[in-house]
Amino acid sequence: MTFIDFIKQLFIKKEQPQIISYVELNNIIPYVKNQAGKIVLNNPNLKALDSQYALLTKKQVEDFLKSDWTNFRLYRKEKFDCDDFAIILWGKFHEKFGNCSVGFACSDEHAFNFCVDESRKLWIIEPQTDKIFTTSNKKYEIKFAMI
Repeated sequence: MTFIDFIKQLFIKKEQPQIISYVELNNIIPYVKNQAGKIVLNNPNLKALDSQYALLTKKQVEDFLKSDWTNFRLYRKEKFDCDDFAIILWGKFHEKFGNCSVGFACSDEHAFNFCVDESRKLWIIEPQTDKIFTTSNKKYEIKFAMI
């Protein structure tokens, strides 16, 4: 942290993020079905570990991913594979933003991250490439989610 960043923290009032409750998340995640032909979710089992989460903007997520290097890690089958990428990225988001609306998810064949933005839209985050998207691809059909 630079001296200027330190001064900004002291004197510039930060805008408070919107908050979403785990109840709202439970209503968003299982019921977003074929949203404009995009994400299809099959009633995933969402585990919310806290009662409230700060909603990040898509721009905040994009900016963070530009500064994070998790996607540059070496993929190693069964040693550092998709679930490891997703768990590490999930932790880094929470380390930077605190209790935020980025989570960990699994389909039948893949592990990845997701985010609910300030508009309560669900985004998939591919931790191995830093892509943010919506899709109906079965590879990203959430069967288990934790936030």
